[in-house]
Amino acid sequence: LFSAPWDSQWWVWHFVRFAAYVLALTYVSRGYVRMVGETRRALAEAKSSERRVAAEYAVTRVLAEAATLNDASQAVLRAIGESLDWELGMFWSLDEKGKALRFVDLWHLPGIEATEFIGDSRGRTFQNGEGLPGGVWSTGKPVWMADAASDPRFRRAQMATKAGLHAALAFPVCKGDELYGIIEFFVRERRPPDQTVLEMLADTGIKVG
Repeated sequence: LFSAPWDSQWWVWHFVRFAAYVLALTYVSRGYVRMVGETRRALAEAKSSERRVAAEYAVTRVLAEAATLNDASQAVLRAIGESLDWELGMFWSLDEKGKALRFVDLWHLPGIEATEFIGDSRGRTFQNGEGLPGGVWSTGKPVWMADAASDPRFRRAQMATKAGLHAALAFPVCKGDELYGIIEFFVRERRPPDQTVLEMLADTGIKVG
């Protein structure tokens, strides 16, 4: 028996059982991994959806309590930034002649060291098609940069790099078909575009205007 084990049907039977067990375990393990991945994606989407709803509600509440958009600008920036996990927001208003976007207000989380970046932004104006705010003005659509510091369209890249800012997004604030201003946000991480957030912010821009 022990000199020629593979001649025994007993050994063959147990080898087949073992192989079947390994195959079954592999199949179950792959299914478990797939299930865990799908569960994580579902939870992430639910959390993202919850944040979008919270942002919409917060903005609506702020606008209901404010007499003008200028009065509400910082509160709107805070509501969106805190709800969607952005760290610094700026509001640009189209001047009376409709020729340039000018800095109006900002909000940022405590601990953000962006003094030079903010100072540089305060002193700038953007023409139609120029930089991130001007690009949104030109197209009338939100823009998301996964890493603005390395994006050639972004004019303040050097200052953003010093501040450690990477991802950026901006969206138009409109009154009907008329542009009122641009809101932009920044965060200290590279963040891939989220189409559902962009669509929500496009609607928010209409509400704010």
